[in-house]
Amino acid sequence: MKYLLSALLTLCCGILGAQNAADALRYSFLELGGTARTIGLGGAIGAFGGDFSVVSVNPAGLATYRSSELTFTPTLVFSNNTSRLLNSDGRDTTVNRTRFNFNNLGLVIATRPVGKMKTFNFALGFNRLASFNREFSYSGKSAGSYVDRFVELSTDFDRNPLSAGDLDPFEAGLALETGAIFFDSVAGNWANDFGGQPDVQKSQRIRARGALNELVFALGGNYNNKLQFGATLGVPILRYSERRTYEEEDTGGGKDGDIPFFNDMRFVEDLTTTGVGINLKLGLIYRFSQAFRLGLAAHTPTAYSMDDTFFTEMEYSFTGDNAQEEREFRTSPTAAFEYGLRTPWRIITSAGFLIKRRGFISAEVEWIDYTAANFNLTRNSDATEDVLFEEQVNQSIDDLYQSALNVRLGGELALKDYRIRLGTGFTGNPNQNGELLYSYYTAGFGYRSKGFFIDLAYRLLFQEEDFVPYLLESVEEQQLVNNDFVNHKIMMTLGFRF
Repeated sequence: MKYLLSALLTLCCGILGAQNAADALRYSFLELGGTARTIGLGGAIGAFGGDFSVVSVNPAGLATYRSSELTFTPTLVFSNNTSRLLNSDGRDTTVNRTRFNFNNLGLVIATRPVGKMKTFNFALGFNRLASFNREFSYSGKSAGSYVDRFVELSTDFDRNPLSAGDLDPFEAGLALETGAIFFDSVAGNWANDFGGQPDVQKSQRIRARGALNELVFALGGNYNNKLQFGATLGVPILRYSERRTYEEEDTGGGKDGDIPFFNDMRFVEDLTTTGVGINLKLGLIYRFSQAFRLGLAAHTPTAYSMDDTFFTEMEYSFTGDNAQEEREFRTSPTAAFEYGLRTPWRIITSAGFLIKRRGFISAEVEWIDYTAANFNLTRNSDATEDVLFEEQVNQSIDDLYQSALNVRLGGELALKDYRIRLGTGFTGNPNQNGELLYSYYTAGFGYRSKGFFIDLAYRLLFQEEDFVPYLLESVEEQQLVNNDFVNHKIMMTLGFRF
C-alpha cells in the first residue's frame, strides 16, 4: 500500500478532482451492448426478449425463444474527438480513430417441456458491456504550469516543506531528480523555474484502450404463456490501459527565453488495470395480454477482484548559468497492487406493446445509485493509514455522485421477412450537477428466414465532458479542457436457427 496512495492521487488529475472515485464510475457505467437488433431498438429490448442481448438486461426474455440459435456480432466504431484548452490561445484539436471488435457471441438451447411450462431455455456466450477506447489531445498557451503541482506536493497538509526522502516517487520525487523543482534555502521552501510566469505552451495526448466483456450463463422459462422468468450468472472481465503524455515548452527558448532557465518538460503516466468479477441478474416478464407486457429486472452488484500496475516518467531540460543545456530523464518504480471493487445495484423496468403482426414499440427505464460503489483497499492490510484512506476514497464516491436514470425507447416494423428499427435514449449524469451526460440515436434493418437471419444497426452518440489536466490547491480556476465526442457504431449480427 505504500505506492497505492501516491498512485491513486496521481490518477485523480484529469478526472475533475474525483480521485479514484473516477475508477469506480468507469467500471460501473455500462453502454449499450450485445446484438445489432438490440442496438437498432435503442437498447429497449427487455420487455420482449427473443434476442441474446436480454441475458445481460432482463434474462426473462430468454424464455421467448422457440428454437435454438447461434449468433455473433462484428462491429466497427468510428470516433471523432474534438478538444480545446480553455482560456488559452489554442485551437480545436481533432482526433479520428477507427476500431474493429466483436460485440457478441451467443448460443441459445431451446427446449419445450410438457404441461404449462411452455419453454425452458439455456444460453451461454458473451456480450460487450463497455468500451474504454478513447483518444484525444489538446495544445495551447495558458497561465500556469504542471510543475506548480509538484511544488504543492512537496509540502505536508500544514504546508510545511517535506524532506527530499519523503517526496512521493511518482510526481514530486521525479521532479526533484530531474531538476524540475529545487529547495530554495533562502525562502525555506520548494520552488521551480516558473515563479510568477504568466503563460506556458502546453499540450497533452491521452490514449485509453480496453473493454468490459461479460461471460454469461443463463436460463429462462415460460409458464403458461403468461409469466416468463430468468436468471443470468455474469462473469465480467475487464482490461483498461491509459497513457497520458503531457508536455510543456518555452517557445522563447534558452536561458533568456520567455521563462528564464526553463526549456521543456515531458511527464508520462501509464496505468494498466485488469479485473474479473461475478454478479447475478434476475428478471420477470408478465403478459397482461398478447399485445401488452411489463418487465422487471434486478442486477446485483458486481464483486470485482482488480490488479493495477502504474508508473510515471519525466524528462526536464533547462539552461544553466553556464549557458549549457542540462537534460534529465527519470522513471518511477512500477507500483503493483490488488484491491476489490463492488459496483452498484441496477433496477430495470420495461414495457412493450405489440401492434398486431406489424411490429412493436418498447421502453425501458434503468435506475443506478452510483454512490453505492465501494472499494476494498485493505484486503491484504489492516494498517491504520490504509483503513483511513479507504474510508476517504469511499466517502469521495458518496460526495461526488448520485443516482441516475437511463431511458431507452425503440420500435420495430415488420414487413414480411424484413424488419425496420429505430431507437433513441439518454443517460443520466452520475455526477451531482444533475445534467444529461449523453444522448444517442439508432437505426436498424433485419432479414429473417426460417434458419438464418441478419441484422444491421447504426448508433450515433454525442457526449461532452470537461477534463482537468492537473489539480492545484492554490488556484480557484483550474486548467480546463472541453471535449466533444461523436461516436459512430456499425454492427452486423449473423444468426443461425436450428
